Amino acid sequence: MGRDLLGGAGVTAHLELHLAGAFGVVRDGVRLADGDVRSRKARTLLKLLAVERARLVSVDRIAEVLWAGGPPPEPAQHVATLVSRLRRVLGPDVIQGGRRGYQLAGGPAVVVDLDEAARLTSHAERELGRAPALAGTAAERAVELLSPGTALAEEPYAAWAEPARQELRGLLRRARHVLAGAAQATGDADLAARVAADAIADDPLDEGAHRLFMSACAAAGERAKALEAYARLSSRLAEELGTDPAPDTQDLYLAILRQRRPGDLGRPDGELARPGARDTGSRYPARDT
Repeated sequence: MGRDLLGGAGVTAHLELHLAGAFGVVRDGVRLADGDVRSRKARTLLKLLAVERARLVSVDRIAEVLWAGGPPPEPAQHVATLVSRLRRVLGPDVIQGGRRGYQLAGGPAVVVDLDEAARLTSHAERELGRAPALAGTAAERAVELLSPGTALAEEPYAAWAEPARQELRGLLRRARHVLAGAAQATGDADLAARVAADAIADDPLDEGAHRLFMSACAAAGERAKALEAYARLSSRLAEELGTDPAPDTQDLYLAILRQRRPGDLGRPDGELARPGARDTGSRYPARDT
């Protein structure tokens, strides 16, 4: 059975496309086998349309991806044949367009997991300051959808898949930040530290994750671990970027060094109060959705 992307919202998607991990297609709650989605080229076309989502993909672009060694004569006809086959399997309205190009239908007919993760993450960011438990639930669901942390794992060298990989990394970073902040706000410092550590493992220059980790360690009474994390971050920033930690990170370090009470350390991550803020150390900015 496929994952219910809409998470009890009262609407069932006709088709779910999973970009996180290996590509997956779920129709009416049943995951389809690769062979059910016709040929390899038909599956690649569906992946490309899922990466681009509601944007029209030209026939020339599709042909460039499907026939990297050079398109066949009359590529538009070949692409139209692949689209026709996909429509027969997935439904006549799943793919829209014609000679100019093709695109996926929008929700609720078609739901892509990255779109649902973005919705959950934005909801969690809005709720963090007023309802951290609700924010944590939404962020945790987003993290689950985005695991294992890469998109289209079976296409590691495909340049056309890179936008989805970058989008997933940015979303996962945001979701982990909110989840760690929500966990700390509800008194679960251990969970906050684990989630922040996962974010740091993916991006050792993520200062927001370091602040969350340091705050969680301080709240759990592990001051030495928090100070060690700052030292590693400071050294890495100096070596790789020639910069010092941001002022917020330095202030938190000094507060922990001076053994102020955990409650005096302030918000676990000041960035979370301003969802649009970005650390200069982040290598994976979120893609606009």
